Amino acid sequence: MTDSASKLASLSIQESNERKETGEGYDILYLCSQPLIGRINTGWVPLEPLDFETEKKIFTNDVIKYTNFPVNYRFDFATSDNLRRAVTMGCRCVHYTGHGMTDCLAFEDEVGKMHSLKPTDLKELLKAGDGVQSVKFVFVAACHSQESGQAFVDAGVPHVIAVQKETDIADQACQVFMKQFYPALFMHKSIQDAFEIGQQSVHAHPATRGQQSHKFILMPEGADHSEVIFPTREGSASQDKSDTPAKENLDPQAVIYGRAKSIQTIVESILKDQTGKRLIVVAGEAGTGKSVVALEAARYMWARRCFPDGVFSINLALLRGSTSICKLVARELEDSKVDLQSDTIGHDVRKLANALQKKQALFVFDNADVVSDANKDLDDNPYCLLGFLAVLLRKCHNIKFVVTCRDPAQLDSVTNKHVQRLENLTPEDSVKLFWNRKQTQVTLEDFKARSFIHLKDILLKHPALTDLKGHPGMLTLAASKLSKDGLDQLRIQVQEILPQYEEDKKIVSVVPSEYKTTSNLTVAINSERSNSIGAPPPLAFQHTAPLLSPEVQTQHPQTIVPLPFQHTSSHPQPLQHLSCDQFWTQRISTTHQSVEWNSFWASLTKHFSTVSPFRSFSQKDMSVIYGKLLNFWNQLHQRGGVPQPDGNLVHQFAFQHWYTWYLNFCDVVQKSSQLWNMRHPQTNDFDILHGLIGREESTRRLQGQEDGTFILRFSENNNGIAIDFVEGGHVTHTLIEVNNGRYLLTLKGDAKVDYSTLPELLMKCLKLKRLFPNLDKVQAFSTVGDHTPH
Repeated sequence: MTDSASKLASLSIQESNERKETGEGYDILYLCSQPLIGRINTGWVPLEPLDFETEKKIFTNDVIKYTNFPVNYRFDFATSDNLRRAVTMGCRCVHYTGHGMTDCLAFEDEVGKMHSLKPTDLKELLKAGDGVQSVKFVFVAACHSQESGQAFVDAGVPHVIAVQKETDIADQACQVFMKQFYPALFMHKSIQDAFEIGQQSVHAHPATRGQQSHKFILMPEGADHSEVIFPTREGSASQDKSDTPAKENLDPQAVIYGRAKSIQTIVESILKDQTGKRLIVVAGEAGTGKSVVALEAARYMWARRCFPDGVFSINLALLRGSTSICKLVARELEDSKVDLQSDTIGHDVRKLANALQKKQALFVFDNADVVSDANKDLDDNPYCLLGFLAVLLRKCHNIKFVVTCRDPAQLDSVTNKHVQRLENLTPEDSVKLFWNRKQTQVTLEDFKARSFIHLKDILLKHPALTDLKGHPGMLTLAASKLSKDGLDQLRIQVQEILPQYEEDKKIVSVVPSEYKTTSNLTVAINSERSNSIGAPPPLAFQHTAPLLSPEVQTQHPQTIVPLPFQHTSSHPQPLQHLSCDQFWTQRISTTHQSVEWNSFWASLTKHFSTVSPFRSFSQKDMSVIYGKLLNFWNQLHQRGGVPQPDGNLVHQFAFQHWYTWYLNFCDVVQKSSQLWNMRHPQTNDFDILHGLIGREESTRRLQGQEDGTFILRFSENNNGIAIDFVEGGHVTHTLIEVNNGRYLLTLKGDAKVDYSTLPELLMKCLKLKRLFPNLDKVQAFSTVGDHTPH
């Protein structure tokens, strides 16, 4: 290297360091690329998903945290804009992970499609302006990436690691290489030394068996790679400079098959639609995976921060009593500024719309069929989805919606929407789904198959699968019954249980009869904006039938009291302590060991309605229960002998470990029914005794509150009632004991408080003054008698 070149390199490193100190640049840019579909030959096809989350964990835990080396790093998605911006702002190393072809890298475009970044375009992109003076090293962890690696070299990057043009590379080989290469760099090794350490580590690793290490190449070949990229420790701690994730409440990520094109179409319809559409309807018959597809599209956009104010999933099947759609949304937003205590639902919706006017957010409304028979008058109907959407579409330009339903006709009155219909899977995708959903360990020999290719041919032709015609729900059901008895026996079993499956698919409305009337409400959303800057597209409403039934019209609006959900009984039934097997066969499934989550939740909710007739589970309760079941399953899987957890299913062996917890929960609900069924005087919601909100969530809510402010909640870990209260500026947590029909509470520094009823105990405890957020406890518990503190 010449003296002038050395000085230039030294200045570029100095400039990069200065940018780091001012928060502009970083040491390592980690680019991940996961386009949903790519153009291969003449058509768009789904691309094989890569396990980026595992790679990010390895880099964060096994590289950054393990070495404790102070570097600034950033995770981002591989777009040409992100790459060019990082080079401009000052970046020392670039790591790319994603698909590679012989003639391009598979970058992402803005709507989930592959952007084929050719080596010539890549080189010119990097050379623009002052080039890549700050970039000292690039790792192209992709198959066939040699020519793309050469483009980095031609652009002026002195050290590049790529993969030979003619070869693929295993994900695990790249992970092993990365785990050893970067720590060597951080320990002041040269590029050459670190490369050799990574290469030999791959060669020696038992998973690669010496078959992958030679595929890594250090470019330019024959050049001097003795440079030390990290010669000193600059700073005291590493910094993750990735964008802060937006809010979200999405279910755990699911593995799906054959839906990449549908997901990409939804993403593109939302992000690149120029016709004013802000409503996407995901439609299909029961079991086709509408919920999963909608949520995965939402997750894809959330990860890329397309909606900086959050992505939220609202399960409409959880509507109960007076809990309106508006309140479900407000709860997920956790916006204390939204005061929903108006005389009518319509006023509340307009308040919410005003709060959301400047927000950029996405809402997924799942299971819209359960409110399809709701009266379309918004002002007095908490279940009116169409009216709710009409207000927000009119007032909130940057809020977009995805709605899942079986029949999109219920939303025909909303114009300029996009309907994404889900059809059955192709035979090849059907086989993938079936094989990956199986619950029993089977071998090729069990099917008399010579290889997996031969097994695929067998499955493609056997009536056990072809009879199901690619229906995802039925394929999942069939997979749960697969055993060593073979496909012929499986076909018999599936035919026996299909009638019950069809029965389970029936829609159950959550709308009480008082809110069901026939109304034709037309909502026309103009595709053209008005001339006013920022003005929303106008809406036109046309009523062609009465909005309320005659008997309801005679009442004053304020006298219309929302009724509780119509359960099978108006009184709690004695808790039947069935065995776990009895509960499963009598209430969950009589025929198979695993059921889809939606089917399980419907059965569980039906049982809980006999325990608690006037209050059902909240969405937060559902999330906690879902997490507990998945956690039990994962623990069993780690011990061995059970398959890997599937977020779409509930299996009987996970249920067996969870069932005791559920029985205890039901027991506590019945013993505390007086408080469980009380409504908050200010919100009219069940906020006196909270459900499964957890200690951390309760602590977060109480922070900054005055001393004596308290929250009552169920303890999800101890199966009891917990009191969290503020004392001396800190949040204290304690459990209420129940012994021989008495309620006992012991607080630090106080004698034990012992009373016959829980409300009485709360009234007599002087440390408890205000029910969160700011309700005097005398007002909160005034309906339970005179319990003035002594």
